[in-house]
Amino acid sequence: MRLIGAVGILVALTGAVEAQPLKVQQQKVREEAGLAVEVVTLNKTCETQITATFNWETVPEDKTDRASNFCNHALDGIERVCVDSLGKEAVRKQITEIKCSYAEQRSMSLSDGIFEFKSDFDYNTRDTRFIIFEYLQGKL
Repeated sequence: MRLIGAVGILVALTGAVEAQPLKVQQQKVREEAGLAVEVVTLNKTCETQITATFNWETVPEDKTDRASNFCNHALDGIERVCVDSLGKEAVRKQITEIKCSYAEQRSMSLSDGIFEFKSDFDYNTRDTRFIIFEYLQGKL
C-alpha cells in the first residue's frame, strides 16, 4: 500500500513538472522517492500514518536536489518525540501531515494536524533537528 502511494506521488509529480528541464524533473522525482522512504520509517517509529509533501513552487530550481535532506530534518525532529508512548500518542493525535517548503528564513508551525516546515536549505544552519524537536515538545 505504501509503495502504491509513493508511485502515485511520482506519477503526479512527473505530470506537474513537464515544463521544467529534464534534470530538474529527475531531481524532483528522486527527492520525492527519498522522502517517501523516510516517511515509512517515521510512521513505523511513531506508529502513525503521517503524510509528507514538498511545496515545489517555493523551491528554486538550483536547490531541488536539497529538498528531501531538509524535509528529513522535520521528520527526524518528529521521530525524536516518539521515543516513548507519551510522545507517540501526542504525535498520533496532533500531526497528520507534514508540509515542507523553501523560504529565505526558517520557520515552523503546527496547526490543525499540519506541521509546516520552511527551510532556507542552508547547510551551515546547525541543530535544525533539535530546534524542531524542542518546538514540538512545547507545542504537543
